Formats: sequence, structure tokens, C-alpha cells
Amino acid sequence: MKQVEIRAAVSGDISAMQEIEVEAGAVFRTVGLDSIADDDPPAAHELQAHIDTGTAWVAVRHDEHSSQVLNDPLTTEPHDKHNSQILYDPLTTEPHDEPHHDSGDTHAVPTGDTSPTGDTSPTGDVSSAGIRSSIGDTRPIAAYLIASIVDGEGHIDQVSVRPSAAGHRIGARLITHACEWATSSGLPSMTLTTFAELAWNGHYYERLGFESLTVDQLGPELAAIRANETAIGLDVLPRIAMRLPLRK
Repeated sequence: MKQVEIRAAVSGDISAMQEIEVEAGAVFRTVGLDSIADDDPPAAHELQAHIDTGTAWVAVRHDEHSSQVLNDPLTTEPHDKHNSQILYDPLTTEPHDEPHHDSGDTHAVPTGDTSPTGDTSPTGDVSSAGIRSSIGDTRPIAAYLIASIVDGEGHIDQVSVRPSAAGHRIGARLITHACEWATSSGLPSMTLTTFAELAWNGHYYERLGFESLTVDQLGPELAAIRANETAIGLDVLPRIAMRLPLRK
């Protein structure tokens, strides 16, 4: 997969998005988090709500008929299942946040110029303008990201990459696209919640420029997300909220 295209998700993508979430979540079994891996994927109505509001995107394999393409080196790639979740390991895997978002673990346009793997940062060197229509698009979906607005900031609810598509920086591209959406919407930053100590979660986001937030730095809506994660048993390992300032 040398090239991928980011486009808006449509209703016909929902089953594939759920399938990707299940596949990406399997990485949590490698660290003994079977309960997280067994978590259900986002419900169809939840994904449809994001599609309806234009806050769901998918990465598809490029074919010769596509006009808008994002080049992906073969040697790189980044997931956290909860919250913006992304299942991803720099260089060999993709970001994944098991939150369902968990809430959004792969993410927005950072203030830096490059990602840990050398990808352009979410601040905008890779343009996603002019993405083609998805109507009738039957190409394989490699990853997806859903976002929302929380406390007046962009928020990555979930970002997951199919394991078979890992190593191509697709997660970083989706985060870049989400950051462009946030910037164009006048939002000052991007947030997400994730596991603090997992390489493909907290440490991955740090390399993209996200910073950990203290409890005192959480807005009321983000604090409510964290409280809900605790209530439903996601805090099997330390979890944190993170923020990435966006370029204006």
C-alpha cells in the first residue's frame, strides 16, 4: 500500500469500520488487556451520527482512478481503542485507542512539523482538500477516525487502523485530516483520552505533540468523559487526557 486516500465516511462504511475496530483491538491482548480487546466496537447508530455531522473519515487504498491521494512511504506507519482510539505502533503498527473512543487516540494537527515517523505533522503540510466523493467507492478501507467537539475543542473519539495496513503512517494521516477539520472549524486544539503507558497510545501521541493534562486542566465535558471511562471499567491501566494545540 504505497498510497491511501482520506475521504468522508458514508453509511455503507459502517460495517467495515466496526470490523476494523475489532481487528485493531486485538493488540491489547499482547499486554494482557483481554477485557479491552473484547470491548464491542462503536454501535452503528453512533458511527452514523458522526457520518451525519461530517466528523467521520476513512482511509482507503488508492486506485488508478483516484484524483486525491496522500503518499505513504512503505517503511512507516502508526491506534488507541478507547477514546479516540487508535491501535498503532510507530514504524510497525498503527495507532489505536480502544476507547470507544476509547475517545480518540490518534489525532489532530500538532504544532510540530513532523510526526515521530517522519510524517508531516497534523499542522497542515499534507492537504486533504478536494477529497473525492465516496459514493460507489468499493475499495478496501484500511482505517477510520471519528471526532467531535468537546469543551470547544476538537476531540478524537476513535482512530483505528487495520493491522494488515500497519506501517504506512495511515493513522497519522487521519489525525492530520482531523486537525485540518478542527482548524477550519475555528477550534484551537485537539484532545483525546488514552492509556498513558502503552507505546501505541500515550507515548505515540506524545511523539505527535500531544501533552498530558492534569485533572485541573480538564474542561467539564472532558472531565465527564474521563469519569465515564472510569465508571465503565476502562482504567485497568492509568489513563490520561491529552491536548494538541493547533496552528492558526
